[in-house]
Amino acid sequence: MGGLLCQAPFTHQGRTVVHRGLVVLSGPMRTALRRTRAQQFHALFTALRAVQAKIGHPRYRSVTEVQRRAETQLRRWPVGQLLRVEAAGTPDGPVTLGGWVDRVALAEAMRTDGRYRLVTNDFSLTPARMLALYRDKDAVEKRFRVFKQDLKVRPLFVHSDERLQAMLLVNLIALLAYSLLERQAQQQKLCLTARRMLECLSTIHVVEVEAWDGSRTCRVSDISPEQRRVLTVIRRGVCGPAALPAPDPVRWLLAQTLSSAGPMTSGPPLPAAV
Repeated sequence: MGGLLCQAPFTHQGRTVVHRGLVVLSGPMRTALRRTRAQQFHALFTALRAVQAKIGHPRYRSVTEVQRRAETQLRRWPVGQLLRVEAAGTPDGPVTLGGWVDRVALAEAMRTDGRYRLVTNDFSLTPARMLALYRDKDAVEKRFRVFKQDLKVRPLFVHSDERLQAMLLVNLIALLAYSLLERQAQQQKLCLTARRMLECLSTIHVVEVEAWDGSRTCRVSDISPEQRRVLTVIRRGVCGPAALPAPDPVRWLLAQTLSSAGPMTSGPPLPAAV
């Protein structure tokens, strides 16, 4: 993906203001647009061949009728404006239908494939920063999708305003934790989304055994290197740098599990993870 700086003038009520523009070329977007155009051309050619095959049938016998049917197909497809069709024939002879691509119009359309312009009134922004800010524009929309799909808080069947407010608060807290998890992973250079991190940790099982004297011991299922990295990132986000000298994220996981279950009574020492 590349970019080219330009000027972006705006005129309103006789006053012109010039902002800073950045023309961006996206290779994947260009490829997708051209692939879609090729598919539309194929479908349009198929429709025109169907019109051609009906020549001689009722409502397809005159040059005017065939031309009108062909132009109707052109209007149904966005690429129809890049194609020219012409029906020809004599009063006593057969009607023919021909078509060709307007190469000038096609070249003009292809020239803008994958290009779009970003505009800002902040002249201190570098092209890279402008592009980064633009890419972050859909972060809020993506959070709404996470809010509705990934978070497993709902459905909750509530009716009163107070309980609706409580449900909304629970959802927002879950979304905040989800977002902070991704932010922590990005800061630690871990290229994983929160969903992928949760899927990665979903196979970890902690088995807790409580003896007759009230003591408890825990064992953790096998921890893969990827799971260990994810646990380390989470521990740093929860405990902060001051807690980093405790290097083993597995023992930290055990400690979190035991603390959530209540204080552990005296008993045998905590076994190593298996």
